[in-house]
Amino acid sequence: MAQPLTMSPGATGEILRYCRGKLFLFMPNVCDAECAFCYVAPTRVETARVPAGVLDRAMALFAGLAHKGLREVRITGGEPLVFQNLPDLVAELRARGLAWTLLTNGIRLKASLGWLIEHRPSKITVSVHSLRQAASVFGRPMPVDEIVDAITTLVRHDIPVSATIVGLPAVLGDLHDTLSGLEAAGVREYKLIHPNDSRFPVAPAEFRATARRARQALSPASRLRVSDTTATGCLLRRQGELSVTLPRFEWSWCCATVGTDSLGVARTVHDFEQVARSLSDRIGAIAGLPCHHQGFCPIALAEPEK
Repeated sequence: MAQPLTMSPGATGEILRYCRGKLFLFMPNVCDAECAFCYVAPTRVETARVPAGVLDRAMALFAGLAHKGLREVRITGGEPLVFQNLPDLVAELRARGLAWTLLTNGIRLKASLGWLIEHRPSKITVSVHSLRQAASVFGRPMPVDEIVDAITTLVRHDIPVSATIVGLPAVLGDLHDTLSGLEAAGVREYKLIHPNDSRFPVAPAEFRATARRARQALSPASRLRVSDTTATGCLLRRQGELSVTLPRFEWSWCCATVGTDSLGVARTVHDFEQVARSLSDRIGAIAGLPCHHQGFCPIALAEPEK
């Protein structure tokens, strides 16, 4: 059993080390797609802006946390690319020496190529799911050819692109074609995620067999990680997945429970000390799997044998 964190009066730095110097930033919960399986249930929009005051507070907070050990901000949502002033946020992150990554559905990837190449994320993760059935998966027409072309362009500019595929029953049969198309575009890192949702039943044994076939279909140079359906212990015993959501600056102790399990609100480094202590208390009290799921940790990943 993992030992609880030993907290000193300066809890922030210890929590950031536990989180490997990385935080998830959940943008205001809006999206331009309507995926039935999405666990954060965003509002559908086509374009948005982060209020200037929220953006300023976020940057002041991250600047303060950078002095305590923050190294990277992982931007997700909703859909981050619907926010017209997202380039302002990432420019400020880079100016403060912070790395950033982006998680996106890819719909606006082509239109964003210019500023993405200029501000160079450490990685872009695209939720692809299926190249053949994208419209039904995302609940809207999808510019699949544009997305693949944009991925190719990013890779040519030495910006790593990874792909996330949720293994829904309806798209598992397309997996080989999806992987082939993404490999041709230059993607070399993949995550195959179990739906972990009773509305989309996939037996763990079937999922593991699909993962093995996927590994065999990929080139040796590619990396595949999959939901570890045998992981019946909470991943938080080993490492943190701390998340903050805008505009309220609500903190969650796991990116898989955003919106359902709060550590409190913190808009300043001083306030964050209380969040850090609350997180430490929660970690020390973990017994079994504290989140709602089908019997395994939804964020624990494994690599199938090649």
